[in-house]
Amino acid sequence: MSSLVWLGGAVVLVVIATLAGLDPKGGKPIEHTRLMGSARKILIAAAGLCGVVAVVGALLRRLSH
Repeated sequence: MSSLVWLGGAVVLVVIATLAGLDPKGGKPIEHTRLMGSARKILIAAAGLCGVVAVVGALLRRLSH
């Protein structure tokens, strides 16, 4: 597997951990703060935007061939 696949897998794991509210042992509980809520909203919006760009790019590529 290429390094890009490993990087993508790491990003997916970080996103899942962030959305689930996991924290390290002894860490400050921040899962119910406004800052974490805002971070989750931005993360979801960015992931959605990347998904839309990927789908549009795939459609354009398919239509051009």
